[in-house]
Amino acid sequence: MDRKTNKNSGTGITGVSRFKNGAYRAYITVGRKQIHLGSYAKLDDAITARKGAEEKYFRPLEEKVKKIKREELK
Repeated sequence: MDRKTNKNSGTGITGVSRFKNGAYRAYITVGRKQIHLGSYAKLDDAITARKGAEEKYFRPLEEKVKKIKREELK
């Protein structure tokens, strides 16, 4: 969610790369497995796909961590 962008990123967006033909690829890595989210003609579409996948895959994990932290403070 608040990941730092890799310094050698061609697009400046984590999880979005550009093909030689100009199309954009969106992907996300979960549990050491890379999940392909699709190829898109527009950068905005690839970013939207990536953000949606972050919500789907990372939000439940983030909520679980917050719950554990709250329980530790009790």
